[in-house]
Amino acid sequence: MHRRNPSTHAITVLLLAGLATALGCGSSASSQSVPPTPTLLVHVVEPASTDPAISSSFDSHQTFLDTTVVENGRLLLFLPGTDAQPRAYQRILTAAAALGYHAIGLAYPNSESVATLCDGDAACYEPVRREIFEGSDVAPQVSVDAANSIVNRTAKLLQYLDGTYRSENWGQFLNGNDLRYDRIAVAGHSQGGGEAAYIAKVRAVARVAMFSAPVDAVDGASAPWIDANHLTPTNRYYGFAHESDPAFADITTNWMSLGLGSASDRVLVDSAAAPFGGAHQLESALAVGRPHNSTAVDSDTPTTLGEPIYADVWQTMFGS
Repeated sequence: MHRRNPSTHAITVLLLAGLATALGCGSSASSQSVPPTPTLLVHVVEPASTDPAISSSFDSHQTFLDTTVVENGRLLLFLPGTDAQPRAYQRILTAAAALGYHAIGLAYPNSESVATLCDGDAACYEPVRREIFEGSDVAPQVSVDAANSIVNRTAKLLQYLDGTYRSENWGQFLNGNDLRYDRIAVAGHSQGGGEAAYIAKVRAVARVAMFSAPVDAVDGASAPWIDANHLTPTNRYYGFAHESDPAFADITTNWMSLGLGSASDRVLVDSAAAPFGGAHQLESALAVGRPHNSTAVDSDTPTTLGEPIYADVWQTMFGS
């Protein structure tokens, strides 16, 4: 059993405030932390403290649990965008916790974009994503061992949380050392959203939420893995993107390849009310400074009176 040592392991706080944050796609700015509350449990965990074989790179994991709501029995596993850190996504993780999720922002090997690594080779996308997910040596463009894979980082984090904060019931998402994918909703922004979609291809998960993702396309055509059969049923996939995103055409092409419908099935959230007619393809046209990041990143998502405008979109994406 892991034992708690706040000086070297996890830091339990009522809220994270005033953190500097790295944004998706390799850019940075100061964060907009969520407002204080005495009932939101946030743990900041150094990956290496959960398994000595895990690298300390890629910043810290962050977990969110709202003690005022009834747990929904699911884990929300959120994967940041390229070179971004979990602390850049506090608002969206808080929104997931408010729905009853045990929410994790996972630090994982994401320092380079998959598009950069693959450099126009459509067949490259799947092995790169597979290696990042499970740590198999299948892609020369990236080097991720089993210890640093998404699978191991998530499992070791859950084991650590279960041993350190036993009353919070993080162990329910494990079956021994294995993840209980049927209880996990995978989500992510940009590169992380593409990785979430890939995980749903090779594992049957509870739900898939893709923010400004997937962008895996070459010359306007989806990467082959997107067109392939997925173990997770299509009706569990949800996508949200901004119309001014430079990658919008590739993202929506990939939504169609995933079977989410045609352009006529997309709903403009700015002029509709949640749950948006049950649509699985959601888009926005609001005036924002950074469209690609606006769907999920704290510093770039639009707000009114301090509250995120897309809160109802996030809730629809995550379900209950």
